[in-house]
Amino acid sequence: MGISGEEQKAFWLVLGAICHLGAAGATKDSGEAGRKQFARHEWAQKAAYLLGCTLEELSSAIFKPHAKGSLQRSTSFRQGPEEAALADGSGPKTSALECLEALASGLYSELFTLLICLLNRALKSSQRSLCSMMIVDTPGLQNPEMAGQSRGATFEELCHNYAQERLQGLFHERTFVQELERYKEENVDLCLDALEPTVSGSVATVDEASHQALVRTLARTDEARGLLWLLEEESLQPGGSEEGLLERLFTHYGPQDGDKKASNPLLRSNKPRHFFLGHSYGTNWVEYDTSGWLSYVRQNPASQNSLVLLQESQKKIISSLFAGRAGAATVLSGSIAGLEGGSQLALRRATSMRKTFTTGVAAVKKKSMCIQIKLQVDALIDSLKKSKLHFVHCFLPKANGWR
Repeated sequence: MGISGEEQKAFWLVLGAICHLGAAGATKDSGEAGRKQFARHEWAQKAAYLLGCTLEELSSAIFKPHAKGSLQRSTSFRQGPEEAALADGSGPKTSALECLEALASGLYSELFTLLICLLNRALKSSQRSLCSMMIVDTPGLQNPEMAGQSRGATFEELCHNYAQERLQGLFHERTFVQELERYKEENVDLCLDALEPTVSGSVATVDEASHQALVRTLARTDEARGLLWLLEEESLQPGGSEEGLLERLFTHYGPQDGDKKASNPLLRSNKPRHFFLGHSYGTNWVEYDTSGWLSYVRQNPASQNSLVLLQESQKKIISSLFAGRAGAATVLSGSIAGLEGGSQLALRRATSMRKTFTTGVAAVKKKSMCIQIKLQVDALIDSLKKSKLHFVHCFLPKANGWR
């Protein structure tokens, strides 16, 4: 794949550092104002050596309550209440172990994104291209019950299902809505049963934005917003909880008196912190378990510091590999082949992606880890709309036919 020996060595160094950080652990001095620190400094010293930094620099990146200055200077917009809350420590309190896990997660995320870019580099052609083909291969709808698993679906599976429904909505629009509009323009009479709406109701339940989305506040309001937005708000509240999240979600999207199951995409479960969401126009009901979801989306500055550690590493094989990168959480190009090239087609695709991330809601929420999910899918759909689409469907004769 064209990955050099130096690049491979840098990967092993960072992976080794992540393993040593796990062995180092984290603890907090006794007392309310106790200092967060490593539980086993000898392992932390080994991690610092592998990353090419001092133990003090590593400890500061993990346990200090604010992101390193290099990252703060890289932002081009004014700091809002949510960023300020994280910076001054007035937001939700995080444990020493959560800070350590955040940096390890950030290191792994940067490493994974870079690996994708290097693979795409090997696939990229140096010749000038007149045409290109992009293959979008998603995991598809995920439903643990269909797979015989007695558990609730995870946050990751919610993301997969959300992306799949957005693609299904694009198929519906291109295959039916646009064709019928063309028939109407050409005065062609066609008798068809009433079509389903272009977008499934579960999509709005997940991503519906506030009409005041450009207002820089995440304070709780009575305005209806989708699950992703509510997750972001609850994660920044000191008293936020998964139970409170579901109560707010059902207030906006739950069934009212007299509603039938088929007419509402959201239903309660008899299990705590669980809910049902009806995907594909209510034909595929998935039970989700929200336990731990708030911790997934909370912004821990330690995860942002991971890129700075890599870029400022004293080991040239590491710093040169990550130099000039914007970070895994702020770009989409690492996930799509062909966006790193210099051809006109690559530049056009990259421009379309960046426009999605730098206008409207994205300009305000580009640091939000949760809203990034919606923005990435928006960017993908926008790129696909500019293409000549061909859909390939997989039909199974029965629910467990894939086994």
